[in-house]
Amino acid sequence: MSSTPNTNTNDLIRHAIAAWGYLVRWGSRLTLAEFAAAIRSHSAHERAEALAAALESATGFVARDWRGFRASWQC
Repeated sequence: MSSTPNTNTNDLIRHAIAAWGYLVRWGSRLTLAEFAAAIRSHSAHERAEALAAALESATGFVARDWRGFRASWQC
């Protein structure tokens, strides 16, 4: 199915936000490419690299404010 790669990418992006969301400072908004760069700068582990690659394959943002984390992306 053609939706399987997108489903996997969506799952990886959700996991990246859950695991690495603390890198998004309160009151800020990062593009997914900026978020990927932040993850790479904090870890050289292959799982972190896989998450960063998934983030770079999509367009969107991650934001953190009084509502918590917000994210929007398109694969």
